[in-house]
Amino acid sequence: MDDPGRVHVDPAGNLHICQGLSMGNLSRDSLVDILERFQPTRDPVFGPLLMGGPAELVERHGLPHRAEYADACHLCYEARAALRERFPDVLCPGGMYGEER
Repeated sequence: MDDPGRVHVDPAGNLHICQGLSMGNLSRDSLVDILERFQPTRDPVFGPLLMGGPAELVERHGLPHRAEYADACHLCYEARAALRERFPDVLCPGGMYGEER
């Protein structure tokens, strides 16, 4: 995640490392600018994910959680959905989190 091997762009211009986890928006900024500014270890979402995965994201933000999940991606999605309002520029677009368009 700190040096992604691949990214993808959604129709709104969001540059994703993973679905719903955006580095920036190409409709607002150039790819060069996004990549130069991207400091994942300092980011409140990317940082914990890099340090310890979804469990660290939950711990760092004190999120409620269940005892079991289908897999790490399931926990990650649930944690990110809970944080969506706090970090809408990183956790986007809203449609990825069940929000109406």
